[in-house]
Formats: sequence, C-alpha cells, structure tokens
Amino acid sequence: RQGAYNMNSWILCIQYMGSCGVDFTMCNGTAIYYHSRFEQSIAASAAIGFLYGVSAAYARALGGWLSDAVSHKFSLQGRLWANMLCLVAQAI
Repeated sequence: RQGAYNMNSWILCIQYMGSCGVDFTMCNGTAIYYHSRFEQSIAASAAIGFLYGVSAAYARALGGWLSDAVSHKFSLQGRLWANMLCLVAQAI
C-alpha cells in the first residue's frame, strides 16, 4: 500500500514502461529498417533485430544489478538517480 502512494515508485514505473516500449519498437523496427534500407534478406534482418533484443535483455539485467547496488546505500532515491543517469547515458 505504501508503494502505491510513493511518488518515486510511480516515476520508476513510468520510466520502465517507456524504456520497455522503446525496446519492443526497436526490435520490430530494426528488422524492417535493415530489410528496406540495406536490402538484407528477411532472415538476416530478423537476426539483427533479435540481437538487438538480446542486448536489451542483458542491459536490463545490468541495470537491475546497478539499481540494487545503489539501493543498498541510497534507498529508493538512489534507484531513481541510477535510472535517470542510465537513461541520459543512453540518449547521448
């Protein structure tokens, strides 16, 4: 019940929904892009899209580990900062 009223947990939820949506869009869009732009076969384009999805899964696990490590020292506020820094680093 406390989590539902905590603004920090809502911020994390919105950030996670946004990043997960971007991953799904990129996995689908990557295959279409490589097929149309570089005239790759559908199988090769799908493989590239799959590799993007696999790298996103590893990055998500690494982000979870970083979030847990920061949380031990700085609590939920530390998780927010770690998440925000990772999002800014991805944007650059």
